[in-house]
Amino acid sequence: MRLGRYFGAVLPWLFAPALSGCGAHNFSARGNLGGVTTSASTISPGAALAECNNVTSSIGVTGQVSTYYQAGQIVPSDLLLNLTAVPSQLYSSSTAYVEIVPYSETTSGVVSYGSAAGMMFMDKLTGLLTTSEYPNLSLSTIQAAMKQLNLTSSISTSDFFNRVYVLLLGMDYSYDAASVEYFDSTQSSNAISTSNFLLPIFYANPTVYEQYKPVANLEQLHPFWSDLSSGYSDAQFGQMDNQICQEMSGGGRIPASVGSMDGVDMVSAAKYLKGFLHTPSGARLDHPDFIVNFWSRYCQPIWAWVAHWLSSL
Repeated sequence: MRLGRYFGAVLPWLFAPALSGCGAHNFSARGNLGGVTTSASTISPGAALAECNNVTSSIGVTGQVSTYYQAGQIVPSDLLLNLTAVPSQLYSSSTAYVEIVPYSETTSGVVSYGSAAGMMFMDKLTGLLTTSEYPNLSLSTIQAAMKQLNLTSSISTSDFFNRVYVLLLGMDYSYDAASVEYFDSTQSSNAISTSNFLLPIFYANPTVYEQYKPVANLEQLHPFWSDLSSGYSDAQFGQMDNQICQEMSGGGRIPASVGSMDGVDMVSAAKYLKGFLHTPSGARLDHPDFIVNFWSRYCQPIWAWVAHWLSSL
């Protein structure tokens, strides 16, 4: 037993160079950027990118989210949200509200949250945007936005999300996903329910996404994760995402009647991918915690098994 514990204590030091090489093989440091690059980490500039995603939650928040354009130019820090359903309490309770909180996850379980997204509201028919920014989705927010958009005499409160898009602000492309969090201040100061979704832009093909974002929790949020072994082509996955975009606009093309990823240079668009460096040859992996991620995902489970086996000797 003592022998096993002795080896369990010293073996990491003996094999540390080899084990660190497990994550660093064929990669070179990128100086003060702290990332890693390799020719093997460069994808084709033509790889299909998803600029739309479904939003679902256990609390009844459903819809689609997409990239956002102004005058045909993408606004990388903002996203457009179309809600097809929300909890009924938002129409009747003054204490219920929903926040959408972006986060990044470099290693499964290691999550860094941003601030709850600020929100503005856009009239689907006129394109008019509220001048005020709101902190959440709530009855008071709905009423205030209806007044700003001059909708109080034309629609009921319960029709609000049929008429407007939600513009999510501050969803910087450094974030990977967002959490939909439901609160009721009369019940708890903590979220009663949460659900997560990936933030566009990401790779439409789940196999490509898995390769370049090896974080299990994020991979399983991919809208086509269940089709991982389907054999669909990259182009087919791109078309599947395009259908989500069309659902968002009732058959048209959102984001924006002018400007979408259709015909846009994929190399230029790739700079908005989470965790990638924009280069002339494509999107290159630029993840400051790549080696840590690789260790925790592949090497650490093996080492844990070895250490357990040694301790039993």
